[in-house]
Amino acid sequence: MVIKEVFLENEKNKIKAFLKRFDLDLDLDVTETFYVEEEDNVIATVSLSNYIIKCLAVDEDYRGENLAVALVGETINRLLARHQTFYQVFTKLIYRDIFLNLGLRLIIETKKVAVLESSAYPITQYLNDLKKQLRLSTLDIGAIVVNCNPMTLGHLFLIEEAAKNHARLLLFVLQEERSLFTYPERFELVKLGTQHLANVTVLPSSPYLVSNLTFPSYFMKEESARNSEYAHLDAEIFKQYFMPILGIRRRYIGTESHPTMQVYNQALKDVLGDGLLEIKRLQKDEKDISASVVRALIANQEVERALEYVPEATRSLLREISLTKFKSQ
Repeated sequence: MVIKEVFLENEKNKIKAFLKRFDLDLDLDVTETFYVEEEDNVIATVSLSNYIIKCLAVDEDYRGENLAVALVGETINRLLARHQTFYQVFTKLIYRDIFLNLGLRLIIETKKVAVLESSAYPITQYLNDLKKQLRLSTLDIGAIVVNCNPMTLGHLFLIEEAAKNHARLLLFVLQEERSLFTYPERFELVKLGTQHLANVTVLPSSPYLVSNLTFPSYFMKEESARNSEYAHLDAEIFKQYFMPILGIRRRYIGTESHPTMQVYNQALKDVLGDGLLEIKRLQKDEKDISASVVRALIANQEVERALEYVPEATRSLLREISLTKFKSQ
């Protein structure tokens, strides 16, 4: 058996055609793809998205030949060779046991897919360590998960409304680097924008919330038939792990107009029920305040107009970042 790596466009097209047979796509975030051929026909493939193993598929006629084990072993060896001992898996449910037999731990599954991780630092340990670090002793805790690309007055309104209802509000900022503003930039803007709120704690989102693992189309804004599946997985992880371990009583969201985000919000409503509260988005001049409006103004070199839509405490830093990002335009 020869395991090949995809480098050429025609190879990628062959993988895409093969995956379509299994109702899979070669996701846009894929960084490496491996495959096995028989008489110039793809019979098995798997991909990596940085430290996430995904897009595993094996031709039905070859499923007893350990192709999946060999391909997964290749991806794990690649990860270990670059000292990546923590890795995650997003796979169809039929392949779940392959990963379990290789020592991975199941995080969550649905009727169609399973999410697993290496046992180096499991989600339960991560969250229990976080609980100790934050010294969470109250059960009156609220939570919001934000991208803030960048932070706007709309975000601040949502945060302030939620903070009124709890002794402690945990504000998770998405860590994925898939936005115009980098994670460190977004995190610092959120800290500045909420520094007047004593009961708000700003935190990194972890590899589990709205990440490339659970909901990659959040960042790509793809109109994917799997968006609902992704969104429900993400919501279930929050419900089954974050809420009970951290003592979160309620999560908050703002109303959304983008189709992908509407799907995500609906999944949260379906899964969290009374544990979720949706707050109407703040408006300016009868239009929703959104980060996309701010980004468009900045891209059009209308930085001062963009600053009208963001918290005053963030304006100096946002001006500096924006002028640096677009100085060549």
